[in-house]
Amino acid sequence: MEEENSKITSKFNIVATCAQILLALATIYFTYTISEKQNRISKLEYSPLFVLDKDQLYTKDFIPTGTDKIKITNEGYAVNNYSSGVDSILTIYYSFNHQSKILIYNLDYFSVMSHKSGGKGEMTSGIGENNIKKLLEIKTKTKSILDNYHPDYINFELKHIAKVTYTNIEMDEGHAYFSDANVVNQEDYAKLKQTIKNKEVISFGQLQPENLAKIIIENISQK
Repeated sequence: MEEENSKITSKFNIVATCAQILLALATIYFTYTISEKQNRISKLEYSPLFVLDKDQLYTKDFIPTGTDKIKITNEGYAVNNYSSGVDSILTIYYSFNHQSKILIYNLDYFSVMSHKSGGKGEMTSGIGENNIKKLLEIKTKTKSILDNYHPDYINFELKHIAKVTYTNIEMDEGHAYFSDANVVNQEDYAKLKQTIKNKEVISFGQLQPENLAKIIIENISQK
C-alpha cells in the first residue's frame, strides 16, 4: 500500500513539475509578446507620418487658377536631417496603324520648390505657375497637329514620384516613397525612377507641340 502511494505521489510530483514548467514557459511567451507589442506601439508613437498632397490652387472667389501645388507633410513625430526629391514623369502613349510607342519626359512641372530641414508639418512645397494650363495647351495642340495623321490614340499621363529621407529621434535613417498620393515601397519607386534615368529635366518652354508632334511622327516612321 505504501509502495502504491509512493508511486502515486511520484507521478503527481512529475505532473506538478511539468505544469510548473509549462506555466513558466507560457509566462515567458506572453511577457515577450506583450513587450514586443509595446515596443511596436512605442515606435509608432515616435515615428513620422508623411503624406503627399497635390491640389489645384483657387482664388478667393473659388475660381481655379490653372496652377498645381504639391506638398509633403509630416503628420507624425518630428524628424531631423529631412530631405526630399520630387520628379514629374510625363508619358505619352500613342499608336498609328496599330503600331504603339511611348515617349517619356522628366518634366519641370513644379518649378519652385522649398524644403524644411526638420520638424513636422509642411516639409516640402512645390508650385509651378499655370502648370495645369500649360500642359493642357501642349496636349491640345499636339493632338490637333497629329489628327491629320489619323492616330489610333494619343494619351498623356503625368505622374509625380517622391522620395523622403530623414533621421528619427534615435538618429536612425528612414525613407518614405510616393507615387502621386500613394505610399509605395522602394522597389516600385525605383522602377518609376528608372524610366527617367539619364533624362534631363525639361521645362514647358522646351516641350513645344510642333516639335513634339514631329518627334512622334518620326518615331512612327522608324520600323
